[in-house]
Amino acid sequence: MYVQIGHRSSPLLAFVGAVSLFAAVELLLLGSHVLHGGLYTDDWAYASIEHQSGAWGLFDRLTEANHARPLGALYLALTTAVSQTDRQLQGVWGLLTLLAATSMVYVLLRALSLRSWEAAAVMLLVIAFPFADSSWLWHSASHSYLAIALAALGGVMALQGLKREGRAALAYHVAALTLFAVSILTYQVAAFVICLSLAAYLGQTSGRRAVVTWIADVGVVALALALPRLITGSAGVDTVPLVSLAEQRHHAWVMLDQGSTLLAYALVPFGRPDRAVVLPVVLAVTAVGALVAWSPRDDVPARRTARRALLLILAGAAVVLAAFAAYVPAPVGSYEPLREGIENRVNVLASFGYATIVFGLSMIVALLISRLLRARAGLGFAVGFALAVAVFTGYAVHVRRDISAWNRAASVQGSELTELRALGRPASWTTVYTFDGVGETASNVPVFRVVWDLNSAVQLQWNDPTLHAFPIFAGTTMTCTKSGVTPNGPANADGPAEAVDYGHAVFYDLRSRRLARVTGPPSCASAIAEFVPGPVAG
Repeated sequence: MYVQIGHRSSPLLAFVGAVSLFAAVELLLLGSHVLHGGLYTDDWAYASIEHQSGAWGLFDRLTEANHARPLGALYLALTTAVSQTDRQLQGVWGLLTLLAATSMVYVLLRALSLRSWEAAAVMLLVIAFPFADSSWLWHSASHSYLAIALAALGGVMALQGLKREGRAALAYHVAALTLFAVSILTYQVAAFVICLSLAAYLGQTSGRRAVVTWIADVGVVALALALPRLITGSAGVDTVPLVSLAEQRHHAWVMLDQGSTLLAYALVPFGRPDRAVVLPVVLAVTAVGALVAWSPRDDVPARRTARRALLLILAGAAVVLAAFAAYVPAPVGSYEPLREGIENRVNVLASFGYATIVFGLSMIVALLISRLLRARAGLGFAVGFALAVAVFTGYAVHVRRDISAWNRAASVQGSELTELRALGRPASWTTVYTFDGVGETASNVPVFRVVWDLNSAVQLQWNDPTLHAFPIFAGTTMTCTKSGVTPNGPANADGPAEAVDYGHAVFYDLRSRRLARVTGPPSCASAIAEFVPGPVAG
């Protein structure tokens, strides 16, 4: 399956060894989230819908919300039916999807002639990459890794097809096209990266065959993106609307600007380095590497290493740009690379590109140090390895801090649900408004923060879909009307849909354990004066 470079080795043995290494690193570095993590935001809503309506009911709700990814809806429906509210099982599944993605991209890199240790080193950086970790920390985002794994496997099938003729070649590329389509119908994250396939094909076969194969890839990508909407006639009730070309250009600039800053963080993952310092150094190192790559004074192995490193940097940059391009049509503010917590999922595919850039630059630095010291290649390898380990260590520190925040959110969830259980079972059709709770333990790391998470958790806790519970934080005002109480707050927080008639409303302060039943305008006014929304962060 792989192009062999260097010493002969069993491709299967190398693959098993790499996957075992990835699994061991995940277990040691990320495994505590399996033991202490939880359900977050959408996870609670999906579990509640599945409990009330079954897996197919959840599938219907998800496809109604977004028509573009029916296979992703099926994935979430089936995995939620299996895991339900089992937080350990959801945590395990998140790590398995990360393992699937890194394993399949490893196979793709090997098919593209990377040595096994090179491909493994890049994937280890991806596993520890802290600026996209919500995609495995949060079950509802894990389908992005499944989509990446499918797209990578499709790439492997396409490359294998280019090495064959006739029916065998056709069979391989039909398999590749099928996998590309399935990837996009699961989640569109890899669509633009798949369209980069021509660059990989040109090194494997004739130019004409590479172009014809690439055109088929692009056609399938376009069809997979358009077909769900053409069949249903709409994008779905919860999809982000397309915006004007002017706003798309602005969004593209925002993503490019923030993506450049993220590159500095990815290269120097200690504190918040100034990109005005880091990026010029990167450009200088790359330029010197280019001089070595085409310098007649350097030996052939040095030129070959430099060209290989430059190719990795270029490929990584292309992946980053293509990964971010998928989000450009959305409004500014909806997807930004520097967002933290659940919002850093926008970087999930770009993380593979960033890791490749980091590795390529470490190769150039190692080569330059070897040349300056007139040392053998062994020293250069040691230097490159040390640089990669330093970056990996920085990532590990970041990701362990993130895991701690997510695990603490799960712990606070448990405490708040225990507090509510202490009230006793509420009467059916009761709505509980909670005050002075914790909305998030770090930026965008949610406890109970939006209208559907605490609500779904309470319905599951008492197995009663008529019960409602909504967390109230700063920015929300409680209003007494003639018939009931209405919260008014920002989007995804509170609004008229969370209003309730008098006699069915309860105010509860999670910290002081004060409780007030709202039975009419006087008790409503008194409760509003007594219960003051607290800050989101705890």
